Amino acid sequence: MVVELTQFLLPDGRRREQTCTVSDSLQDRYHAIRAAGCRLTCEVLSSSMVSLAVEHPDWGDFLMEVCRNEPERPPAALEKLIGRFDLQEFSQWVAYLESTHDDD
Repeated sequence: MVVELTQFLLPDGRRREQTCTVSDSLQDRYHAIRAAGCRLTCEVLSSSMVSLAVEHPDWGDFLMEVCRNEPERPPAALEKLIGRFDLQEFSQWVAYLESTHDDD
């Protein structure tokens, strides 16, 4: 299946939409990520490593994977990242952040 990612480009963080093919077995988890209001992001760090994340627009990065920038590594890390997403854990994380958020 094809998933969508937002790539942040050096040096200024300009955004570019990307796609990546992952195992069809991750379809339910990917749809849970999207249903939770999250997106997948990626960026090449100044160290040349690749950072991949499940990001919520209000609360930031929920999960992250970092890997070497070699052809096979980012797709494998992306599959690992998607496979780690748990909607119950995400909901608990958001509830905690909401309970500690200061509206001032």
